[in-house]
Amino acid sequence: MAETGTKKKSNSGTEPFTALIICELLYSLLQIGIIFFTWYNVRGSVYSGRQVLPLINFIIPAQSVLAVIFIINTANIILKLFKFTFRFLSFSASFLSVLIITLFIWQYAESNIFFSGLSLIVYLNYLLSLGWFTFLLVVTFYRSRNRALVEYNSFKKEKNITQTSRELARTPVSGRPSGPGIRFKLVSVFMLLFLFSISGLSLLLLNDYKKTINSSVIYTGTTLAEQSASFLKSKVIDIRSGNFIDLREYLSKQKKKNRNAQLPFASITFYIKNKLINSNTGSEKWQAVASTGVQLQDSLLESNLLAVFRDQEGTGLYQNDQTRESVLFAPAQLGDKIFGYSVVRYSNHIIYRSFYKAMIRVIIITFYLLYFVFFLVYILGSRIVKPLTYLQLSVKKESILLSRMLSGKERVTASQLSFSDNVTTRDEIKDLSGAIGNMFNVIKGIIPYVSQSTLKQAKKGKTGYSSSKRRMTFLFTDIRGFTTMCEGRKPQEVVSILNHYLNLQTDIITANHGDIDKFVGDEVMASFSGKNSNLNAASACVELIRKMAAENKKRKAGKNVTVRIGVGINEGEVIFGSVGAKDRLDFTSIGDTVNLAARLEGANKQYYTSSLISEAVYNKIKQRFLCREIDLLTVKGKSRPVKVYEIISLKKKATNADKNLVREFNSALKFYRKKNWKSAEKKFNEIYAKYSDQTSSLFLKRIALYRKSPPPAKWNGVYQLTVK
Repeated sequence: MAETGTKKKSNSGTEPFTALIICELLYSLLQIGIIFFTWYNVRGSVYSGRQVLPLINFIIPAQSVLAVIFIINTANIILKLFKFTFRFLSFSASFLSVLIITLFIWQYAESNIFFSGLSLIVYLNYLLSLGWFTFLLVVTFYRSRNRALVEYNSFKKEKNITQTSRELARTPVSGRPSGPGIRFKLVSVFMLLFLFSISGLSLLLLNDYKKTINSSVIYTGTTLAEQSASFLKSKVIDIRSGNFIDLREYLSKQKKKNRNAQLPFASITFYIKNKLINSNTGSEKWQAVASTGVQLQDSLLESNLLAVFRDQEGTGLYQNDQTRESVLFAPAQLGDKIFGYSVVRYSNHIIYRSFYKAMIRVIIITFYLLYFVFFLVYILGSRIVKPLTYLQLSVKKESILLSRMLSGKERVTASQLSFSDNVTTRDEIKDLSGAIGNMFNVIKGIIPYVSQSTLKQAKKGKTGYSSSKRRMTFLFTDIRGFTTMCEGRKPQEVVSILNHYLNLQTDIITANHGDIDKFVGDEVMASFSGKNSNLNAASACVELIRKMAAENKKRKAGKNVTVRIGVGINEGEVIFGSVGAKDRLDFTSIGDTVNLAARLEGANKQYYTSSLISEAVYNKIKQRFLCREIDLLTVKGKSRPVKVYEIISLKKKATNADKNLVREFNSALKFYRKKNWKSAEKKFNEIYAKYSDQTSSLFLKRIALYRKSPPPAKWNGVYQLTVK
């Protein structure tokens, strides 16, 4: 609850709860104003009647103490006079303010007149103090949250996460509850249950209490009325002579007893028929000859009361709604004739004062019990909801990351998946969190073995076989000299070296928006899709060759065996879909495009090149990459010849030597295809001598072979590749 006076910086770089401090200052100033207003108006017309004395004796001294606290709190906020927390003062002052007003009502509320006599300032003070106290409780509760909840709130505020959350919200499983939350349901159910239970019990007890009061009033009033009527009857002789001294002495004694009575009467009045006193009177009237109430002395009995008295035989009760009185009466008789009445009046305000006070106290107790139960159930609900919130955070983060991987917005890598089990409870939620963590560990373990295209297919939720025709670009790589490098090494060391090179190639391919379809030993099959698939594949090819050259330089410096890499790229239509058994499928691509890419990768061995691409790929990348035509060949199993090219470099990074090599090689190739062996041989020799180009040495060997065994007359330069 306490908060130090030092400033703490939030993640956003601003002081937290600045608005809270301003509200606290305004609250303190407003309370000071309310207290001084109360002092000023306490003797005026703001408070009425009997409320003034308890207000002076009770609230004013208490609010004087509060005023001192609020003044200290205000000065501390503005001037920073003390190092201790000022929020604790505000919290304590608001609590005391609520407590003081509650105790004041508890002690002095006896009727509706009490509440109508209070100023609106008192109600405003109570509501303001209770609201501020509640607000500070909520703030304190939330400021005690742990790291996981802070992480959850910051996670929800991140812009890029919010964008992805909207995407996930469109799916059947969203991160937002479709209805009221668990905490809301718990609070609602418990509050309603508690409210109905307490209210029902209170109403039942209050009703019984009211019946008890009524019975007591009837019994006490009837007894008193009958006793008084008997005394009146015994004094009938004195009454005839006009002597009422004994009657008045009797009433005086009853009035003294009434001061300490639990149910004090308002008045006792003796009504006598006027003919009993004066037989010569013309009309019959009932006159009050003695009464404890001064205003009733010598008054006449109201006609409506007389009608009630005559309708009822003997002792009776009449509720006078106009005067809000309970009237009990007993006749005084001589023989069968009534000559007088003993009338006992009770003020409903007096007799129900204890009932009204009990009702007010029941309402106060019920209200504060509901207030307490609300926070208790809210905290209980939070203990249930918080672990679920932390679990939701962990699951949401991983599901968003998986979704981004599946949609191609994020690189597919298991290292990014890290399920955080922030649930600290020891219950079913902890078991659920552990089970979900195990599930994510399984997913994390599976992801490295699954291509991105397979993951995308899995996202659709379809099972069984499915395929489609697509235009894609394929890149194959193979490590040259890997077998030689592995000779004499342990299997574990061989696997470690292989994984190193495959990881290096995978990083480059995925960085250029490619997808690893599969690994076959030291061979890699990768696919590229989209309108820039050829450019991405070519970029990956150039970077692969450059990275392998740098790797060879390191290995050579360490006196280790070096390796080379061969890359084959082709573009075209393929059948893209699931292949395999119904319970074990592989999502891959099949077609001549894939086969040709694999053959081109293998042809690098024949041409001493690092990369070979098809003419379809060359036509898409020639504006950005410097390439040289290598040959016109037919691969094994195919009869249709294809032009193949080698990627030299990016045009913007090409050297003059690279450009001269391409120009001179193209010239030599033209002589070669025209069967001008002499000129072709001369050119290839020059290229070999100038650039140490091993591809030129291959063509020199072919020229020597063709001189001995010339190709057919209609030969157009096509070379039949007989190896894969």
